[in-house]
Amino acid sequence: MTSPPHSETDLVPPLSTRAPSPTTLRRLPTAGDASAAPTLDGAAPLHRAVTAVSERGVGITSLDVRGGFGRQPSRFNVEGANAANLVPAAEAAAEAEAAADVGAAAQKPRLDKYSYHFFSPEMKMFRGIVFKILGVTVVITILVMWACLPLYWGSSWKSGVYTDRLTVRVIDNDGGAVGSYVSSALLAQTNLKYFVTSPTEFPTTAALEDDIVNEGAWAAVVVNAETTAGLAAARATGDAAWRANGSISVYYSQARSETAINSYLVPYLETALASITAAYNAQSVTA
Repeated sequence: MTSPPHSETDLVPPLSTRAPSPTTLRRLPTAGDASAAPTLDGAAPLHRAVTAVSERGVGITSLDVRGGFGRQPSRFNVEGANAANLVPAAEAAAEAEAAADVGAAAQKPRLDKYSYHFFSPEMKMFRGIVFKILGVTVVITILVMWACLPLYWGSSWKSGVYTDRLTVRVIDNDGGAVGSYVSSALLAQTNLKYFVTSPTEFPTTAALEDDIVNEGAWAAVVVNAETTAGLAAARATGDAAWRANGSISVYYSQARSETAINSYLVPYLETALASITAAYNAQSVTA
């Protein structure tokens, strides 16, 4: 069989070497030879386009071949029972995947909402997920906690040794015997750092409170005005209604450090003032 001359290299393999297909070939006569160009039944002459059809009819592969007839590229018409069922290969693969997903979904058990509790057999998979998440979270939390505990213990180690750095203002608004005695006795203490502050530096209670809150000092001990005079008058007249509760005031900010305030500052101040006032009472009574 002879073929018409081509303008470029023929890319179509000989028909004798191609795989069998459900199509029927026949020769179409040309100007020189009535049986030179092979075609398919009912198709245009083979000149620029070749279509390979698989045996199962699931896809079409097109190959553009330049021929010498000078006509526009055409496509084979396919004869056979599967010609109407041909679809692109990508479409067929997508449909097969969707069908597989539908089949897998049909095999999963259908769970009704609000019908099971946490330990129901149907919730086994979800229990495993929850236990994994909670288990990892708990383990990480424990590890972080133990890693940070040495920092906390280190910060409180030998904390009682450095209480002499807790500053305490001593303000004598009384100006009498009680104020002088209390101030001198506090300055002799060494467990806290006491220092004298002039009453004119904080003329009002609000100014002193603002200084303590803004960390001007850890605390302030104030001997209130007229303490000595009030005590002397009560003793002279035998006034049993007079109370010394408001004679000495202590100001401190607990929010600054709860450990330092509750464990050291307040206990030391209470102990010191109790012993000082008791000693003054005993001294003044005997005098």
